[in-house]
Amino acid sequence: MTSITYLTEPPAGEDRFDDTFTMVPNILAAGIVTNTVALAAVVIRTYTKLREQRQPFQGDDFWIIVAMVASIVWFSLIAVGTSYGFGHRRWQVTRADFNEYTRLQTIGMLFSTAVTTCPKISLLLVYRRLTPSNSIHIATTIIIVFTALYTALNVGGGILGCVPVSAVFQPTIPEGAKCGPRRAFFILFGFSNAAVDIAIVILAAIMFVPLRLPKAKKISALLLFSGGLIICGIACARALLIFQPRDLWGEIPIFFLNVVECTGSIIIACTPVLSAFIKKHIRAFGTQGSSNQSREARQGYIRQPDHHKKPAPAPFQSESADAIVLRSIDNDEARSRGSKAGMLHVQHGSSRKSKETDVVTDVEIESTSSGKQIACQENLYK
Repeated sequence: MTSITYLTEPPAGEDRFDDTFTMVPNILAAGIVTNTVALAAVVIRTYTKLREQRQPFQGDDFWIIVAMVASIVWFSLIAVGTSYGFGHRRWQVTRADFNEYTRLQTIGMLFSTAVTTCPKISLLLVYRRLTPSNSIHIATTIIIVFTALYTALNVGGGILGCVPVSAVFQPTIPEGAKCGPRRAFFILFGFSNAAVDIAIVILAAIMFVPLRLPKAKKISALLLFSGGLIICGIACARALLIFQPRDLWGEIPIFFLNVVECTGSIIIACTPVLSAFIKKHIRAFGTQGSSNQSREARQGYIRQPDHHKKPAPAPFQSESADAIVLRSIDNDEARSRGSKAGMLHVQHGSSRKSKETDVVTDVEIESTSSGKQIACQENLYK
């Protein structure tokens, strides 16, 4: 009969299975909540850029989607690993289960590395596009190259740092296999990752602090800076925890910091577009509330008996209208609708750089209960 070997023995005087404490619910809750929030941020970001801002799919969009997919796969592997002892007491985990978890962990480290690196590249590409400054372009290029270099070293020398590579997935190193200083590469990756986070925050401060921004833009920049500083702190704490023994139980604190850092980086990379989305819908909500109040006042006015009230004016007669509503539309739509309905076309005199920002005004007439009133909905994505 084969005996079962556990990782450690229980504390003196305690039965192995009397203690039912487990971290599995905390692990699953942390992964589900953070990944759900990050996924929502990526979906809103992608929808806003492609459908509302009418911008093409670019490099920063590609890297942020790769990061989100890698984050979901990585957490799925962690969730499977809880069946092999991750989150349980060490003296309750068998050696066989721990070996299976080690294989899952090695595969998961490939995806967690991608989640850590890709949001940084995405945000740096956004910085390059936001400014024509050559110095900023040079700085972002240097940071991207450095990020790619230490990531490649971590994958090649740390995660897959054995010859043959299959030895990495074995519980013990087979005879004849050789492994390099894998732990040294893990430490290098942790501190390099924290250094890049700090460099990104400093670069953002250099770009945005001298600018005079509207209140909404200042709030967005503040969120970007504060979130970046939090990510920097988490990255530094995770780098220090690498020095601790890397067994199954000791990896749980690293997991919590890692999942917050990775999903937080994704959310921070989405912040510039999310601020535009939130600003637009807040304005739309306010405009809708004003329209409802105006409609209620107009209906109340009509119900009042007024024998001197003039008949409603015909449409598009501006001399008898009480309100003019300006709505931004595309040139093609304006030409199509204007030729049929006789609407007024007015093209902006200032030069535009892209088709998305070349807009005209479509003038519609409607009556209200009081005074001349002009309402203009701005194009939010100039």
